Amino acid sequence: MRSFIILIFILFSLPGTSQDKVVTLNGDTINCRILEFNGIALTYKPSSTDTVCYISSSQIYQLLYSDGQLQNVSHRIVITGKDDWKKVILTSDTVDVIGLIKVGDLKTTTYADYDKEEAREEGEKKLRKEAAALGAFIVLITYQKAWHPLLTSKTYFEKKAVFKASAYTYRN
Repeated sequence: MRSFIILIFILFSLPGTSQDKVVTLNGDTINCRILEFNGIALTYKPSSTDTVCYISSSQIYQLLYSDGQLQNVSHRIVITGKDDWKKVILTSDTVDVIGLIKVGDLKTTTYADYDKEEAREEGEKKLRKEAAALGAFIVLITYQKAWHPLLTSKTYFEKKAVFKASAYTYRN
């Protein structure tokens, strides 16, 4: 009995005998060692390499730890058409779109009276609607600027916002 306990102890203390798994919203399973998960992004080392990799929590369905613990992280966002525009996520962090498929480039310009924040909000709304029409659930904003174009505005109080972005969705 004592040798059985020693054998079990040796097996569990050997490096590399257990591994974690990351299940993505694309349906992929990544065999790895999870280094850190802060709720926003996951840092891990794939079993096949010593390279440190990162993935956004918005792309992770579940984490399966080597000790048997299961952690649900996020769910798949389903966009069925332009009416689902409120579900579309806006981000400026490129980590959020790693592993996703780019479905289109977006550009929009909006104007608002008196308030550049209102112009920015209208621009974000237009980006969400255009992305939903493409079937995308996330938009990576690559450029945004809101200002008062004094010399080119139609009226003195008009504010302007310009956005450039790319729309992304899941692989399958």
